[in-house]
Amino acid sequence: MRRLSSVRAQLLLLFSFFFMLTGTLGLFSILQLSSFNRSSEDIAEVWLPTTRALGDLNNYTSDFHAAENSIFNSELSKGASEELEFEALDRSIAQAQRDFESIPTQQSSKPCILNSANIGASTDLS
Repeated sequence: MRRLSSVRAQLLLLFSFFFMLTGTLGLFSILQLSSFNRSSEDIAEVWLPTTRALGDLNNYTSDFHAAENSIFNSELSKGASEELEFEALDRSIAQAQRDFESIPTQQSSKPCILNSANIGASTDLS
């Protein structure tokens, strides 16, 4: 009878150990999941909008440079409509810059952007 009690005690001890081990691993997993959630929120709220806004800025500035190059091509010259195109591109670039600046960022990682309220202002269209 003494031996049966010993086996019961050993099994109880073994199952208690595995139960505590499972609980500890579960707690560790929950803490790691919380950390992963914070990282994914940072990506969703900061990095993805930043990438989109910078892509828009890149696209609009490329369009602006393409429009500038079309001025030098006399075959494509359209006169007043080019000025309207430059003004529309200026507004698009300014809006994209405001969108980028409105994205919440950490102060230490905030990029430096040149203040270019009107890129076309320095371009002489006449």
